[in-house]
Amino acid sequence: DHINRCIGADDNLSAVAIMLEVARVLSEANVDKPIQFISFTLEEQNPVVTEQLHVKAKELGLVTESGIPITHQFRSLLQRAFHEENKLRLSPREEINSNIYSLFEDELNDPEKEYFRFRADILSNPIYLNWINFMYLHGSAAYVGDLHQKETTLRGVINLETCGYTSQSAHSQLFPPGMDPSQFPSYKIDDPTIGNFVSIVSDQQSIPLGQKFFQATQTDYIDLQSLLIAVPLPYDQIYANMYDLLRSDHTPFWKANIPALMITDGANFRTPYYHTPGDTIDKLDFDFMTKIAKTTLQTVLEY
Repeated sequence: DHINRCIGADDNLSAVAIMLEVARVLSEANVDKPIQFISFTLEEQNPVVTEQLHVKAKELGLVTESGIPITHQFRSLLQRAFHEENKLRLSPREEINSNIYSLFEDELNDPEKEYFRFRADILSNPIYLNWINFMYLHGSAAYVGDLHQKETTLRGVINLETCGYTSQSAHSQLFPPGMDPSQFPSYKIDDPTIGNFVSIVSDQQSIPLGQKFFQATQTDYIDLQSLLIAVPLPYDQIYANMYDLLRSDHTPFWKANIPALMITDGANFRTPYYHTPGDTIDKLDFDFMTKIAKTTLQTVLEY
């Protein structure tokens, strides 16, 4: 769960480390309930699409052999394209081809125009989508699809997503457009613009599980600053209005009406090292990660 050229210490080795520690502790305990520990692959990408885009960009001289954009402009264009594609996700997919780059088409040189036309054709092709209508989240989508075939039920899911970066600086924490953190319950958060707390994200059906995790952060031996982003909406409304809350492996579970949480430091809404080579181990807050591990343990045992 990281991208090419990045070590991925926060995204998402921090969560892997927490999961392994929770598994180690529980392996020594007498637990009378079945608990699964799963690392899902392909959360960030569709490997077929990624390879085709890489080959085309390299052929046009826009990226290096390892996929690094040669110019700052092309890197910026890729970021803008990603945001525009998200805005059009509710439109018919063929509209991506005709509309997605109209906002900056005049800025493109000839190789960039050819690349983005090729990209639009790829993203308009439904054969690359999985059953939840995403081009990524393939590992978790496959797992949830298999659950239905086997008629297996889950009590709940705790999805650990980027759990290692904190900051004490003002304005180090941002939020998705339209989200007001003051409308959600919090614990020991005086200023939500300071990125020193964990976010517990739930949809409508996952609120009881989210409340249990939130309560665990407040126990004396944990004492973890936390924000319970309990969204009282079903999956379809979140997909239409709060898409940033669906960018991790809890999403297929929400789609399948299985209670699931996303536990996160905020990823790109907090860390400036997100998806860069600077996402290294020296940036991690291990006290913060320890508290998340303890909270996860208590929630698993008590829920």
